[in-house]
Amino acid sequence: MLLKNIFLKTLRDYRLSILLWGLALAALMAATAKSYPTFFIEGQNKAAQIADLQKLANSFSFLTGPATDLNILGGFVTWRLMNTLGVLVSIFGLLMGSALIRGEEEKGTLDVLLSTPHSRPAVLLQKWAAMFVAIMGIMALSWVGLVASAKSIPGYDLDAGAAGLAHLNLGLLAFFYGTLALCLGQVFISRKAAAGWTGGVLAATFLLNSLGQSASSLNRMQYASPFYYYSQSRPLSPSVGMSWGGVGVLLIITLPLLIAALAMYLRRDHNNVFRFSGAGQVVRPRRAGEIAEPKSPWLANSFMFSFRANLTGILIWSFLVSVYALIIVSVSNTIKDDYLKIISENELYKNFGFGRVNNNETLLELTFFVIIGVIYAAYAIIQVLGWNSEETEGRLELVLSTPQPRWQLLAVRFAATILASGIMTLITGLVFALGTVIFGVAINGGNLAAAFFGLWVICIIVAAAGFGLAAVGPRWAITVLSTLVVVSFLADLLASLFKLPDWVSKLSIFRQYGQPIINGLDALPQLVILSLSAVFIALAIFRFSQRDILKS
Repeated sequence: MLLKNIFLKTLRDYRLSILLWGLALAALMAATAKSYPTFFIEGQNKAAQIADLQKLANSFSFLTGPATDLNILGGFVTWRLMNTLGVLVSIFGLLMGSALIRGEEEKGTLDVLLSTPHSRPAVLLQKWAAMFVAIMGIMALSWVGLVASAKSIPGYDLDAGAAGLAHLNLGLLAFFYGTLALCLGQVFISRKAAAGWTGGVLAATFLLNSLGQSASSLNRMQYASPFYYYSQSRPLSPSVGMSWGGVGVLLIITLPLLIAALAMYLRRDHNNVFRFSGAGQVVRPRRAGEIAEPKSPWLANSFMFSFRANLTGILIWSFLVSVYALIIVSVSNTIKDDYLKIISENELYKNFGFGRVNNNETLLELTFFVIIGVIYAAYAIIQVLGWNSEETEGRLELVLSTPQPRWQLLAVRFAATILASGIMTLITGLVFALGTVIFGVAINGGNLAAAFFGLWVICIIVAAAGFGLAAVGPRWAITVLSTLVVVSFLADLLASLFKLPDWVSKLSIFRQYGQPIINGLDALPQLVILSLSAVFIALAIFRFSQRDILKS
């Protein structure tokens, strides 16, 4: 049934991703909804507590958007999740959009498809439609998680229809970036480049909207960002409601991208890119005797070549994390009193282990280090994806034809990944420390160093596990690795809320990371994690040395 046409076949290919992303968002929605009652202490003035929460929300409006209707569950969910979820779901959109055409060209599967009696417009349009349904499928699962959780909380109502409209708005934002990635896939030769450039546009437009919200003199910048039109609709906040004008703009700016993608796809060669200046001149190579051997130090060996491939990513990720760190540090003194007051009175935060509420370290843990560990894990996953793509896209055979042992190739690539993540950690750590000096935020320097070293350890274990999974099953390694990271994060984050057994939460790498900015880094768990990393990479080397390429 699911193989009858291109549309259904595309949905079938993404069925696991839809399920995993949908269930993860549903769990996040459920946890957020259930946390709302814990923000209010029985017997105290609820209006005063809401006012304190509003002060806190206003302090982070540049990241979460303006907070409205915090006196109801829907307004709280909108403030806590919807703006940041716009970024998260858009990442899924751009990954899928970049893979629809360009990804299949790289794998060679599009050659077979185009040999059948299907026109190019039919191929692109059916895949584009399948992307829309896939995104909305994820939104549907997330909606179920939110509504079901809200109904289980006595005394807190949630409009299911408004929740559906909120998820529709969220899905349309992700659909825009997916279509943008599909369009850029026609002008870049690789899926990685298309996704990377779309990710850059995503980050830039999110920043444009945030800057426009934080400074009145920059308000006009917001109009250039899809996030502005997305944020105009807040169906779960009755005082704002649904802006159909904003929804219309999202659709209007999406359609030209589809038309451009289709026009370029129809005019370019298969496995090539669209050229805006015509066919261009043919490059005539010199005679074989005139071609000089390249002397670049980056081509000296596999390690240097692999490290050079990571340099751009190091700079981009370091820049983004550093900017986020400087923003958080710059406002720490301003929001400290209000934030720590709420923490001291909130049982949920106490359950998460934030017992010391009188220092900057607690504030920075909550506003930066709680989520930055996931960012570092995501960086490690992308490094594994690069290695995995070498095999799944057929480029590894050429490298293996050279006189070097298999074990050395994998070990060198892993070493380059560890060095790249170490440099990124060093850069962001130094920028963070410099920011605390510039903005006068007093913290324990030793704990700060320990916190960033622990982030590097997270990169190492995720990369080692990823290389091990890729050595066993390259086709499903990234999906499994991503799921393990999400489950590990949720096992730590939701352990107290859902009363999970202690042994479950201890399996999380994020739980073993702890709160080093507050309490310092526990050396024993880090040694255990590094030892496990060594075991994983040793098993990866052994398995990769024994099996055939693309055979598990």
